[in-house]
Amino acid sequence: MVRQRSLPPAQAVPPRLSHSQEPGAHESPSTSTSSSTASTSWGENLYVGLSRETRMRIKAQARERPVPLFGWGYWWKTHYETLSVLVVLRAAVWGLALVLMHYCGMWAMEIPSGRIAWNPLIVVLSYVVAFTLCVIACIAMVHMEVHFGRQVAFSTIAATGVCSMHYTGMAAATFYTYSAPSPNAGYPPYLPLTIITVAVLVCVVSNVVLAHSAITARNRMAEMILTKRRLWRIMAEKDAAEQANELKQQFISVASHEIRTPLHTVNGYCDLLARTDLTEEQALYVTSIQQACHAINVIAGNVLDYSKLDRNNVELSARPVLMEPRKMVEDLARITEAKGVQPGQPGADVIISVAHDVPTAVYLDETYTFRVLMNLLSNAQKFCDEGYICVTVWMGTSEQLVASVADTGCGIPKNFRNALFEPFRQADTSMTRPRQGTGLGLSIVKHLVQRMSGTVEVDSVEGEGTTFTVKLPVTLPSYSPSHSKPPSPKPTGKRMRVVYRHKRTEELMMRLWAQFGYSMSSGSPLAPPAQLTEGVDAIWTDSESVIKSPSLRQLLTPAAPRVLPVYIVYLEREDLRALEPELSEARNVVLVKRPVILHHVVPWLEHPEEHMGAHLKPATSKVRFIVPPERAPSPMQLSPTPALPPSLLKEKYREREYGAGEAGPSRVRIEGLDVLLEPPKRRQRVLLVEDNLVNQRLGCRLLEKLGYEVTTADDGQQAVELLHSTTFQACLMDCQMPVLDGFSATRKIRELEKDGILSGHLPVVALTANVTSESEDECRSAGMDHFLPKPIKLVDLESILAKCARPLEEP
Repeated sequence: MVRQRSLPPAQAVPPRLSHSQEPGAHESPSTSTSSSTASTSWGENLYVGLSRETRMRIKAQARERPVPLFGWGYWWKTHYETLSVLVVLRAAVWGLALVLMHYCGMWAMEIPSGRIAWNPLIVVLSYVVAFTLCVIACIAMVHMEVHFGRQVAFSTIAATGVCSMHYTGMAAATFYTYSAPSPNAGYPPYLPLTIITVAVLVCVVSNVVLAHSAITARNRMAEMILTKRRLWRIMAEKDAAEQANELKQQFISVASHEIRTPLHTVNGYCDLLARTDLTEEQALYVTSIQQACHAINVIAGNVLDYSKLDRNNVELSARPVLMEPRKMVEDLARITEAKGVQPGQPGADVIISVAHDVPTAVYLDETYTFRVLMNLLSNAQKFCDEGYICVTVWMGTSEQLVASVADTGCGIPKNFRNALFEPFRQADTSMTRPRQGTGLGLSIVKHLVQRMSGTVEVDSVEGEGTTFTVKLPVTLPSYSPSHSKPPSPKPTGKRMRVVYRHKRTEELMMRLWAQFGYSMSSGSPLAPPAQLTEGVDAIWTDSESVIKSPSLRQLLTPAAPRVLPVYIVYLEREDLRALEPELSEARNVVLVKRPVILHHVVPWLEHPEEHMGAHLKPATSKVRFIVPPERAPSPMQLSPTPALPPSLLKEKYREREYGAGEAGPSRVRIEGLDVLLEPPKRRQRVLLVEDNLVNQRLGCRLLEKLGYEVTTADDGQQAVELLHSTTFQACLMDCQMPVLDGFSATRKIRELEKDGILSGHLPVVALTANVTSESEDECRSAGMDHFLPKPIKLVDLESILAKCARPLEEP
């Protein structure tokens, strides 16, 4: 018969398997192997922080084998192995304490007229008896707190040892006295048995108390070990999760870069194609491609932004800079222009309104604020098919900027508003939902607003529209407040009538223009022209309303009852074709392109005569007519009559441009006219550093389209070598290139400029598909002047080069 010895709870390393627990007895070998390996690995970690004695005990306990119930030989051998010097010293001290206690007690006895004679040999024998029994007791003490039999055995041995030592010690003493013997001399016969019984009971009670304390201590130790084990497991899982998250972030960054690189090519060639002569069908195709590129770019940007915000890094905290709120919303309107509008549909009017009390410049994180408003505006365009989308900016207090984005879309269901700012959540998740998206835009808005210590609120009525209000703390600049705000508009009392296809948009325009001091009224497109022009100074309408209203079309002709400025809001030039032939003859029309930026249109309302009929003015030509001095010596615009054949002018100009290269203007005699042709201007040279051949060709086309002379380099080393021999007005530098990357090349260029080897300061514009703020900071620290992320828009490239390109040197 075999029984398994149970281990205490504090045991850290699991015992070896007994024969009854070997793999195959109750479980498969694979299960046993895996559990044994896992336990051993955790057991090895448990050694950290334990004392040497505890580690030895754990090892000794792990080597224990099943003990036979009546295996005295094995029992004695096992306990004999536990005999050590420490056990012997402990027994020696314990026995000495018992002997001293006994003989000190006997020494304190008072014998009348007598004395005690001691036998030294028996005294030594009593100590030997006490020492031997103490050794046996120390051996039996091992793990006795979980074995009641060992407790009884130990108590019996201890009591027997005390009694043996006591009676042996009594035998060593001889009492002498001169007093007469007492008639009651001696002890009762039951006294020895009583002493032994009391001693055993005292030992048992003491052992029980000791066992309870030991068990409690071991349970605490076991709990601590289990806690450490869980902690180590959690730490390992945390490290694994962080590593996996880091790999995910790297993958998202690389994937975003790889998506933006071909998207840059598609978007660039679309911009070039859009500037060519296209049919209406071809223009429709190009517009659709541009909208798809914009959607891909927004999705990639949102995924990248959310992955960065999800990490909650300290470096992603807000960084206030001195920014201009009006310029920011103008850039926002330009970027979102015509996005999300289906061809052939008027779509929703995008209206931008900045209150007068907004300072010219404030300290605010421009990047985060721009992303917040762009996401809110894109979200509104997605869910608003008609009506208006109004972006309004005003000052809540002297230190709080408030921006709201209101739309007349479908609204937000009540049961979804609590989860509105959660990531990857959409109100309609069915396969037939009319609007697609990732569900990250509003979550990014909340994260960015919180990083700027602001708040975002939402007010929505299902079926009527939604308004998002963002409140951001700002700091005003330290210069004089009189220069921090634009000049206040002076109410002129002009009366204006709004005639719009959408009633709610009409009400909004009336309310907004009334804030600028205008007297507003509404009109019906079906009303007669006389009623529309009665008692007003101007008409505000849109191209769709003019197309459908004969009365409004009549206001564009000389047959109108009154000639008033008519402001027509339109989206594309194609929308105005339906207004012909009235529009080509109307000289009282002021065209306002969507999106409508109110603070830009205010000067047009105040001085309409400067803008009326601007659509009739021809473009400026490079050909100037030389007229007799008595008429006008100044240059004139080319007028329709006398008409000069464009092919002839182009051919003559091309001959001068590619001719011998005379410096001054030359006269050409054509049909009796003396025409002065301007010499070709020297074009600015731009260095394009790009290793990707496709992007290199695209960059050359874009720059040549803008009128620049382009020189290409395949890597940074070639760019540095070219700068030694050629002067450039600007440099477009890719960041990731072989041989020498863009950062190192820019640093080398700045060092050469500092040493005087290269003259002046070469403006360097960074071209990269990495759109993170860390990438922009790295470009700035390397010495680059501007940061232009891919995909690049032609208008952005033109704006940056016009701003930073240094002037041509005098020949």
